[in-house]
Amino acid sequence: MRSWSLIGQAENSDVAAARLQLHWAAQVVPAAAAAHLEPRPDDSHRNLGWSDEFCALASHPLGPSEVRLALRPETLSLHLLDESGQDLSSLELDGATLDDAHAWAGAQLTERASLPAKTLTRVEYELPAHPIAAGQPFKLDDAGAFAELAHLYQNAHAALEAVSAEHGGAAVRIWPHHFDIATLIALDASPDPETARSIGVGMTPGDGGIPTPYFYVTPWPYPSPEALGELESRGSWNTEGWTGAVLRLDEILSQDAAQQATWVRDFLRSAVQGSRTALER
Repeated sequence: MRSWSLIGQAENSDVAAARLQLHWAAQVVPAAAAAHLEPRPDDSHRNLGWSDEFCALASHPLGPSEVRLALRPETLSLHLLDESGQDLSSLELDGATLDDAHAWAGAQLTERASLPAKTLTRVEYELPAHPIAAGQPFKLDDAGAFAELAHLYQNAHAALEAVSAEHGGAAVRIWPHHFDIATLIALDASPDPETARSIGVGMTPGDGGIPTPYFYVTPWPYPSPEALGELESRGSWNTEGWTGAVLRLDEILSQDAAQQATWVRDFLRSAVQGSRTALER
């Protein structure tokens, strides 16, 4: 696994506030994908990847020139990247509105990448309420909290890449609706995702149910609570609303970077095995 960046350097409340702003800012990226990519039935054309080189959430390649639109959490800024990851242009979102961001991205894709002129419109996902949706400007008011989010995604990407490589999972992607970064381990060859057994493995920077960041492992279809065995490492099973193993990152903040990485790795390993066992019962 790549070097782990120490997390826990910002207050949880500050990270939660920064996460809401970042969640809304990230919607500009799928808006560009919706305008310039062929739609896919599973909506995967609008998901994002993590760029280690640029430390950013980035779109799929857009158009023949393979430019990508990216959002850097640490600086709360949008960037147009060329096919080699070089920065062609950027917009600092501090003081800009969501409409400003859409307009800038649409213009850059036309002027810098020679893509057809299209007006980028907001995606229809249901997102957490925030004044940014009504026109309030973004505000980079706590740089440490935004840096913490960058470290969270960077660390999670490395951890999940290792899981995917070990288990033959899918690519590690960020889903703009829930804002989690995740991969999927398919256990059955069936094309029907409602019945095929699988294990989702991911990290969310927080949500309405658990406001602090956490890693999760979810067996599907959800096993009965009686089928869930004890996890061999830290973390616990959640059975309210959804079923899955959870490791809240505030449980490991007292550890140094190496120990944080070890605890997450051990949790993911034991939770994947526990989920596989539960699905076989």
